[in-house]
Amino acid sequence: MNSYLVTWEIDIDADDPEEAARKALGIQRDPDSTATVFGVHGDGGYAEVDTAAVEHVEPGVAIQP
Repeated sequence: MNSYLVTWEIDIDADDPEEAARKALGIQRDPDSTATVFGVHGDGGYAEVDTAAVEHVEPGVAIQP
């Protein structure tokens, strides 16, 4: 099994860091969100992966290519 650093970035206006984190989490958990692109860093380099093609993902379950 390989190890990867997976990142998701978003610019958010908020009054403080906690509010920014809550807003980002709400966007990420919204099933209709278009925020589906992740940066993936690993031994093979860097890739951007758009998970929009996945119809439904259970929490904690890996997405199969």
